[in-house]
Amino acid sequence: MTKIRTRFAPSPTGRMHVGNLRTALYAYLITKHEGGDFILRIEDTDQERYVEGAVDIIYRTLAKTGLLHDEGPDKDKGFGPYVQSERQAQGIYLKYAQQLVEQGDAYYCFCKKEELEGMKRVVAGKEISIYDKRCLKLSKEEVQRRLDAGEPHVIRFNMPTEGTTTFHDVIYGDITVNNEELEDLILIKSDGYPTYNFANVIDDHLMEITHVVRGNEYLSSAPKYNRIYEAFGWDIPVYVHCPLITDETHQKLSKRCGHSSYEDLLDQGFVSEAIINYVALLGWSPSDNREIFTLDELVQVFDYHHINKSPAVFDIAKLRWMNGEYIKKMDADEFYERALPYMKEVLKKDYNFKKIAGMVQTRIETFPDIPALIDFFEEVPEYDSAMYCHKKMKTNEETSLAVLKEVLSQCPVHAISLGENVDVKQSVQKKLDKLQALANGLVVKRDDVAFPESYCVVTNFPYIGSSRYEYRSSSSAESAGLSAFTSRAYSQIDSKILDCITSYRVNIIKPYYSTDERSAYTIFNKKIADILTAITNLIGKDKFSSDFCKVDVYPDRDTVWKMLENGEIVGENFISIVKREFEYSASYYRTYIDYDDTEVTEYGRGMFGRDREVTKYSYNAQDAVNELRSDLQNAISWAKSDITDAAFDYVRGLVISYNRNLKACLDKKIQEIKKIQ
Repeated sequence: MTKIRTRFAPSPTGRMHVGNLRTALYAYLITKHEGGDFILRIEDTDQERYVEGAVDIIYRTLAKTGLLHDEGPDKDKGFGPYVQSERQAQGIYLKYAQQLVEQGDAYYCFCKKEELEGMKRVVAGKEISIYDKRCLKLSKEEVQRRLDAGEPHVIRFNMPTEGTTTFHDVIYGDITVNNEELEDLILIKSDGYPTYNFANVIDDHLMEITHVVRGNEYLSSAPKYNRIYEAFGWDIPVYVHCPLITDETHQKLSKRCGHSSYEDLLDQGFVSEAIINYVALLGWSPSDNREIFTLDELVQVFDYHHINKSPAVFDIAKLRWMNGEYIKKMDADEFYERALPYMKEVLKKDYNFKKIAGMVQTRIETFPDIPALIDFFEEVPEYDSAMYCHKKMKTNEETSLAVLKEVLSQCPVHAISLGENVDVKQSVQKKLDKLQALANGLVVKRDDVAFPESYCVVTNFPYIGSSRYEYRSSSSAESAGLSAFTSRAYSQIDSKILDCITSYRVNIIKPYYSTDERSAYTIFNKKIADILTAITNLIGKDKFSSDFCKVDVYPDRDTVWKMLENGEIVGENFISIVKREFEYSASYYRTYIDYDDTEVTEYGRGMFGRDREVTKYSYNAQDAVNELRSDLQNAISWAKSDITDAAFDYVRGLVISYNRNLKACLDKKIQEIKKIQ
């Protein structure tokens, strides 16, 4: 068996984007799962985008995340150099480009910018440039004369214009394109540097890369790569094109969103282990729906065949939750060292910082959460110990202090902690996990989809054909399929979803919006009342007002209270959330296939010109069923996450409100104690 070799080949253009980090992680997991080699290659041929210090960022990121490379610029194992500019200086790329020229698979192009501009035209509403191969017709003598004269030139690959090219991707399956759609891509630029596409092919072959992992934006380039491989007679690697990563609005994750890079996330208080764990789940999920993994555990369970086609949404709220789980499990000394700068931001007096760190470790999701939780320490007043001396009760400072310490030890700093009392989020998650199991076992028949054994989509032309499975546009075909599937598949799960929602709303969420004897607030009010009673017994009941020991405190967030009580937060709207996510996912997949992989080609000119209709794709009915079912499962997964986070956030708001009200109540009672002299 051939040893698996993968590579991570970043360009040094700044901080490492989350998408690049995922590519590195998946490449690492694929090869380490099989005991292979992980190679680092620096692709710096784009000198205009080069950023000073970016190479150091790459090394630093890989070291912090644990994605340690077996080979690279600093670990030459016989396949170096591992920096493309150094390989270019050795003439590696020019050598292979000239070989293609000699074979007749490439040619010199001397066209100037003005000539290339004249080749642009509009197809399907988009301006495209298709090179017309005019320099391919130059004689050898003419080419040599212009080379000797020092004319600026590039080297282009001679793509075929007839037939088709089919390539296989592990995630997207077999994809076929018409060769007439393949442009004669540039191999060597006029400055002597190779293009990204050409350098990748050459380097991957020479470094014996077996699996190429990259984003799905490179799917359209794969047929061009394969033509180069075939021209040399080289083996084509296994392609793994990962799905797009979007933000919460389903737009491509951009640098402007504030958390698009690894170092952005570190700056925001996220720990490296949590980031890696979360990034691994952006497009892949284990068979058992487990979410928390160490890097070593990911190596053991990762199967790249289970990577999803649909876009992965970068949910910052989900990452915050996961980060909180890692912080809770962090070694106490390590947490203290990392938390100390945040504590010192707001605490200027001499405190026991280790004790405070222990109090907040289970209550935060990121380190910047700390200041807001502990700033009240600076407002705590000093008390005269003489207030605890009472002749009738025969108490002095020493005896009172001992009793008070014993009583107060029973009163926690925070009244209600979601982490220590009822872990709402975990409980809700267990309920909603049943939905995922339901979706996984969902039986959908071929008749549930409007697509037959095959159908075609004709675009930009008058409707042609009489087949009832032939659609005027891709949107019409998509609508037909979604409509049929929605009317049948959803009917199987609506009632089950509502049962789950009702169950956890009544049993899990209700204690946080109810005021009966079982509510979390009533239970804790009684505990506080018992402590106040103990204090009056210590000092003397006659010294206090009649209602001193009474505690009748509840949250004051009326709007949230009513929303939870009415089921507006976690109720029937879950169905619509699932449908929205499903329809987006299915739509995105088909739009991608329709518009990105196939183009309309115009033939001829003038009075003899004609347009040719293009059959976009043929779709097997069972494959359509499987694809839609997968989209539905993903939709339930995302909706489940949304509903869990929403419920948790609102309940947490009520708890915070209660704690604030309770503190105000106790402050008044403390003032009453202080008046007793």
